[in-house]
Amino acid sequence: MKTRYYADAYEYCPFTDRNLLFSSIADHSAWFDMWPGLMDIPPEERPLKITYGDDTEFTDEELREYTDAYDRFGMQLPWKQGDVAIICNWRWSHGRPIVNLLPGQYRELGVVLGEGFERRGQLPDKW
Repeated sequence: MKTRYYADAYEYCPFTDRNLLFSSIADHSAWFDMWPGLMDIPPEERPLKITYGDDTEFTDEELREYTDAYDRFGMQLPWKQGDVAIICNWRWSHGRPIVNLLPGQYRELGVVLGEGFERRGQLPDKW
């Protein structure tokens, strides 16, 4: 069985009164390229796929351009041990660079999800 969920790539944000990009590489099968167990599954059989509204899939070049925009225009947080970041997912897309731990090191991450909201997509006059 396959299910489909269609969502606008942009979402109107009442806090900024603008349409903001509200999708990321995490919405595509390439997100799983480094996940044990999923990285060995062919991309066409993995969950998630970014497509255009008519179901046309992104080409590899379009997907790279999309992810490169995140890499070029992101803002790095200067993390120090013990730091905590609180980020509004509505206003900020987020990601994290790869972390290579040395033998004996470990990394502990905690995630707290805030209140959900009903998506309504972009508004025509909020660009």
